[in-house]
Amino acid sequence: QKWTMAPRGSGIPKPTNQPGPGEYAQPSTLYGSHPMLPMAGRVPKTTTKRSTPSDALTMGGTTPAPHDYKVTADGEFGSVAQAKAPRYSMRAKISDPADKEVRPGATSYTLGNQGRNGSTETPKWTMAPRGSGIPKPTNQPGPGEYAQPSTLYGSHPMLPMAGRVPKTTTKRSTPSDALTMGGTTPAPHDY
Repeated sequence: QKWTMAPRGSGIPKPTNQPGPGEYAQPSTLYGSHPMLPMAGRVPKTTTKRSTPSDALTMGGTTPAPHDYKVTADGEFGSVAQAKAPRYSMRAKISDPADKEVRPGATSYTLGNQGRNGSTETPKWTMAPRGSGIPKPTNQPGPGEYAQPSTLYGSHPMLPMAGRVPKTTTKRSTPSDALTMGGTTPAPHDY
């Protein structure tokens, strides 16, 4: 089975097209027109018809809303009708005649390392240059320039044993060959 709900306001008849309470004339005591209070009017009598609330809807009149009334002042907090605390102001600063005198500013002086008790510098010491007084070494060959006899090929003068590797006639390179003949002597990082 399927169930549905009735539409909103089902069974409630629409209101009849009849005038509301604001459509009826309300007698006033302002102009002496009240049927039960025949007192004199409190304002001068006028024949101008007073507008009713419905005039704004039917005749296009301007009935102001609450937000159409200006109840605040520009630059102030709260309503103009609220009590406010007293506010005080100060007059402008009086100019000192001595300010017209031209004086040097604090940045016009160069003090350097001077303080109120004198110089603030500490003693300065210097050192002799590195190796001062040590003569440069003479231009002579180093230990690697001398031939070292080897036992590999039986050429050692004190150990006449047979060579441990086959004898060859190729000249072995020396450390200076890399500098003089352009040979490639490997460095430690090349291994």
